[in-house]
Amino acid sequence: MLETRRRKSDGAVNRWAVLAAAGTLNALVGAIYVWSIVSVALASEYGWSAQGIAFAYSLYIVCECCSGFLAGYLQTRMDSRMLTSCGGVCLASGWFLAGFADAVPLLYLTFSMLGGIGSGFVYNVSVSTATAWFPDKRGLANGVCVGCLGLSPIVFAPLGSFLIATFGAAWSFHICGAFFAVVAVAA
Repeated sequence: MLETRRRKSDGAVNRWAVLAAAGTLNALVGAIYVWSIVSVALASEYGWSAQGIAFAYSLYIVCECCSGFLAGYLQTRMDSRMLTSCGGVCLASGWFLAGFADAVPLLYLTFSMLGGIGSGFVYNVSVSTATAWFPDKRGLANGVCVGCLGLSPIVFAPLGSFLIATFGAAWSFHICGAFFAVVAVAA
């Protein structure tokens, strides 16, 4: 979240733009909620076991949660813009590189681990940054961030279904990863 791009004419940072960026980033994090659509495509296209594919989701969530601890620790010592950008790059790279996975262990390495770590950084840093900008409306800031995360399947479920039906699972990962990179850099 590049606060320097969100300055009012008097030079002050527009906190509403920071909140919009945080909400947008959390919508990317919420894309994981369409995993059920992706998992069916992976099983169909590659013949991978349901258990192996399901574990990719579980490992993603574990990596997301564990990286959140590190992100919280680092946020008190480093710039939140840099941490969010690094998280966004990891998230986007994880999705993009998952398109090259031709075996379940590579899916774990790319999507689950790299994407999950990025997701944890983006979520924790963006929510705490947005909340810090709204000391008088902390509940609103948290609600917008978590609401965007929770509502993102409204966009990503039909988009994911369309991409998978049109391009297949691998290219869908590439397209989503590229899209996530553009959005993460813009936010």
